[in-house]
Amino acid sequence: MKKEFTCLELCEKLDISRETILAYSHLLGITNIVEITDSYLFSQAQTHILIDIIGYEKLGYDTEAILENCDLASSAHQVVLKSIIKDIIGLVPAIIITKNDSGRTILKNNSLSPSLDSFLDFEENLTIIEIAKKLSLNKDDISKIIEQNDLCQKTGMRGDYYAHGIVDNRFFHFRITSLRSVESYDRPLISTIFSDHTDQYLAQKNLSDNSVGFHNTIDKIPFPILILEDDDIIYLNQYVYQQFKKQNINDYSFSSLLYSFSNNPEQVQNILEEKEKLILGHESTLHIEKLELIIEDQYYIFNLHFSQIDNRHMLVGFSDITEKEEHLGNLMLERNLFENGPVMVMKCINREENKKTEWISENVKHFTGYTKTEIIEQNIDLNTLISEDMLPKLYKEADVFYEKKQEYYSHSPYKIIKKDGSEIWVKDHTRLLFDANRNYVGYLEYLIDVSDMKAFEEDLKKAKEDAEEANRAKSTFLSHMSHEIRTPLNAINGFSQLIYDIEKDLDKREKLRTIVQSGNHLLDIINNILELSKIESGNIKLSHVEFSLKSVIDEVQRIISISANNKSLDFKVFKSLIIPERVIGDEIQLKQILINLLSNAVNYTERGEITLETKYLDGKAIFIVKDTGIGIKKQKLETIFNAFEQIRSDQRKVTYGTGLGLSIVKRIVDIMQGEIKVDSKLNRGSTFEVTIPLPEGKGSGIIKDKNTYESNPDIDLQHLSILVAEDNTINQKLIKSILKKVNNTCDVADNGKIALEMLKKQNYDIILLDMQMPVMDGMETLYHIRQSETYKKLPVIALTAYAMSEERDKYIAAGCNEFVAKPINKNELYTKIAELCNRK
Repeated sequence: MKKEFTCLELCEKLDISRETILAYSHLLGITNIVEITDSYLFSQAQTHILIDIIGYEKLGYDTEAILENCDLASSAHQVVLKSIIKDIIGLVPAIIITKNDSGRTILKNNSLSPSLDSFLDFEENLTIIEIAKKLSLNKDDISKIIEQNDLCQKTGMRGDYYAHGIVDNRFFHFRITSLRSVESYDRPLISTIFSDHTDQYLAQKNLSDNSVGFHNTIDKIPFPILILEDDDIIYLNQYVYQQFKKQNINDYSFSSLLYSFSNNPEQVQNILEEKEKLILGHESTLHIEKLELIIEDQYYIFNLHFSQIDNRHMLVGFSDITEKEEHLGNLMLERNLFENGPVMVMKCINREENKKTEWISENVKHFTGYTKTEIIEQNIDLNTLISEDMLPKLYKEADVFYEKKQEYYSHSPYKIIKKDGSEIWVKDHTRLLFDANRNYVGYLEYLIDVSDMKAFEEDLKKAKEDAEEANRAKSTFLSHMSHEIRTPLNAINGFSQLIYDIEKDLDKREKLRTIVQSGNHLLDIINNILELSKIESGNIKLSHVEFSLKSVIDEVQRIISISANNKSLDFKVFKSLIIPERVIGDEIQLKQILINLLSNAVNYTERGEITLETKYLDGKAIFIVKDTGIGIKKQKLETIFNAFEQIRSDQRKVTYGTGLGLSIVKRIVDIMQGEIKVDSKLNRGSTFEVTIPLPEGKGSGIIKDKNTYESNPDIDLQHLSILVAEDNTINQKLIKSILKKVNNTCDVADNGKIALEMLKKQNYDIILLDMQMPVMDGMETLYHIRQSETYKKLPVIALTAYAMSEERDKYIAAGCNEFVAKPINKNELYTKIAELCNRK
């Protein structure tokens, strides 16, 4: 059975405060309060004595019930114990009065206060009210005592009340406690205890009076300050409320304050442990750095400053260093970005004819293969890493610059042999350093990695030597240009179209429509640039399909209106009433002709107006574009349709355009068997008239391809297992969104190698394969797919931003079932997926 009790257990069993236990423990000779509150165990005998000292046995409490879990002492021992208790009771520094509901009983004890000792020599039948009057308590206090006793009689609740009294002309501050005893007798007992708290009261008052100035000083300190008594917050300045944004901050203890606002309990625990060490140690101050707190979802960093006042009181200051840390973090980030960027920086100083590397950026390993530490500690001279065949030339150039005392100079690209034997081409920029007497003391050097540029130069050199390689380089350039433009255009067009499909607001839909149409026009231009070589050779293929001529004019008007409005130009469109609803021809090429002509008009017109007039006569459409721009000199009219021919304004000395617009227009018009004329007057404007054969169509309304997803809304693309091999994150998101529109999902692989691993683990209905990926590209991935017996018949759609027809033919020949160029047309993609997966 348990024979010991902790302080907390006694408080719970006896229904008393911890302060009561501490006060009466002194009578047992226990003076270490910290020991009592934290770890002291009261023995069974000590517990008996405490119960009797407090008066619970005298008041009718059943001590045996309280100690029911203890092995009770022998009867003889209890008799001795009670004898000792009676002697101790007389020393209790309080007036203890017990009365029942019909009689009056006074417990006379020997108070430790001389004034109370004299006062306690009274009749034993005095009531509590009479005692209160003898203590000179006022009527309000007496009424409160009566009310407190009655409440205790009815409910059994303990009550505490403070009052002031005077005994023998000495001021007393009493704590009056009412306790209800158990019904161990015939009727219940109520005990009232008058305990003298005068010394404590006066000490607190004195502390309060002396601390007014101290508190006023603390209030003026412009950061949060707390005063602690042990772990309790007994004072705080106004900045604590401002910082923690809490009105009830007084309800927190210091430890609960830290735990409440921190998401790092381990850090808080370490701080509290350091605080306790400060109390127990010999130091008077403590500094804690970088306490992380979250206040109203905002991140803060504080330094904490502890100053010990006495063994129980401590001053704590919070210094907000959030902005300082953020600024320092930003500086470190910027420095890291600089030191790890594409340019290596080093500073060398000559000391006693010896060159010493004083500082070098972190990215030196990329340039030399050596770490920053190796370069500095071993004082490695970068000149020793330069390819030996290039050193003489570089030294000779440097001597010339040095003799001229030229501060800045740069060598032609040279080669560095790295630590592992690999090579890197660099371009340097050097600044010589001189002292006040213009004596050379060192240099700053900047190295730029130009290996890619050198490789590109080698490719160009080889291309120049071989005409066939030159043509291949041209095609590669155009293809790469297409890829780089189509990749972002894929996201612009794709996401704009997806938003357009779900947008309800008509104004926003119109703007989105303009974005999509402008993107499509840009795509048309890219396609025409890619076909430039075919235009020159006459191999361009024209389409002959029905389309709405009025829709083409409206679309061109919307596109050109934007640039015209930006220059505050008046743009007017006139359409003849006899224009047919539908004509047969190449819609894309026609739009390019009109947009190129109108764009030229906008570029060369600073004020006035631009007009587009459309007529139709004998199966031919006639388009007249007029502007009030700078005009063209007569002698230039014969050359304006040449490639790269540009028009210069003599007044502004400004060259407009790339010189390709009119050249492409002329060649397309010729291929479409049309005619173009120009009339212009300098500084008065120009007029272009284009005639294109466009036979009248037979259909009415918008004709859609019957084989497309757009014309077959019943095509079901749900529940397909689709694998997308695509390395570009934006394109991944776009394809997922496009497939989600038809209630389908897909798995994504970042490269061909991952895609092949996923094919081994799961069966897919179709794979969308990007042809340009890292690790393993589309062509190599396709080869492995077609070589496998398991999924060699798996439908594959090639996705690529290289959209030249040669690319399409190459991928189809390699084994792709279909080809979709970027920017992706979602309806085209749906249609081809449906066809290959036999969905209807």
